Amino acid sequence: MNRITWCWVMSLGFLAQPALARTPPVSQVLPAPLTPPPHGAIARGVTPAYERQITAMAKHGIKYVKSAAKRGNVTAQLVLGMAYNALRDYAIAAKWYERAAQQGNPNAEECLGLLYINALGVPKDYGKAFMWEHRAAIQGDAQAQFKLSLLYDEGDGTAKSYAQAARWALASARRGDAKAQFELAIAYQYGRGLPKSRRKAAAWLLKSANSGYAFAEFVLGHEYYLGEGEPPNYASALKWFTQAAQQRYSPAEYFLARMYAFGRGVPKRYTTAALWLARSAGQDYAPAFTFLRQAAVTWLLHAANNGNSVAQCMIGEGYYYGRWAPRNYPLALKWFRKSAGQRNAAAEYFLARIYAFGQGTSRNYAKAGAWLARSAGQGFLPARVFLRDITVEASKADTAKK
Repeated sequence: MNRITWCWVMSLGFLAQPALARTPPVSQVLPAPLTPPPHGAIARGVTPAYERQITAMAKHGIKYVKSAAKRGNVTAQLVLGMAYNALRDYAIAAKWYERAAQQGNPNAEECLGLLYINALGVPKDYGKAFMWEHRAAIQGDAQAQFKLSLLYDEGDGTAKSYAQAARWALASARRGDAKAQFELAIAYQYGRGLPKSRRKAAAWLLKSANSGYAFAEFVLGHEYYLGEGEPPNYASALKWFTQAAQQRYSPAEYFLARMYAFGRGVPKRYTTAALWLARSAGQDYAPAFTFLRQAAVTWLLHAANNGNSVAQCMIGEGYYYGRWAPRNYPLALKWFRKSAGQRNAAAEYFLARIYAFGQGTSRNYAKAGAWLARSAGQGFLPARVFLRDITVEASKADTAKK
């Protein structure tokens, strides 16, 4: 997260105290991300946990696997390919995948096809990708069947065919592949290779979401959020947005923030909204950045009106520098006074500046010095520096009067 974002997040942390009291613990608001399903792994069909196991094996026992692989053991060849894949040495991974694939191993065929799709260790070649994915698909490999459906859908390495894309997506979906289930829902929704059926589209979308595919969870949550011809169902939207957000899907985090900010299906909780916004913005999701800036002013005003001295000071600073409204020294003075009344050192410092330079009020070095002394007495460094300078200016003014 960049520095500007952190400034906004820090400002959102100083919210109205009553809101803080009814906010659940952070462990409940930000649960640990779920382990992605197998189809979410990089360049292979394995989970991150299994990838770590393969990586450990690659570092400590690869020579023993290689010995068996060189003797033609197809399982050893596959595992060796996965080991080099985990180490991001895709060229060597492709070599061992191909040896296992030549012996008809469907997992190796699927992995090799994916390397050709992504140009990892081998030149991008949709023709070879199609060949290897097709070989694995006809042996019943669900991930290969899904990738084959995508190749048919895009016409990569073969003639474009929505009918064939739907056929292979259905085969993969029936074997439990969550992404294929989602693609099948799209096919039924828009009649791509299959007869249009909103009922079947909804059923496959639900299966995909129940299988843990974050995008499907978000789409389902979004449909409930909007209502789609029916009244919005915020309780169901909250459920699916939360599940997608637990996998760090940034649009879901953004919509959760909106739900808590506006109290849609949940009590208004600005702190919870700020936390979800921070997570989404931290992944560079543009709408979250925009909402973060807009919401910050609203939430700061809410906190300031509830007596939060930090929020009062920040509102005053906004008017002082003209950050979110035209520069207005009288309003800045108003909020700085409220904050300084609670011994906020920064507000005391800004009051000193206002009186020292006569910004929105008459110049008064005595008041400026008094506020600076209070602020500097709390260890506020800018006040200490300015106190030295203002003392010199006051002496010059007194000399001039004499």
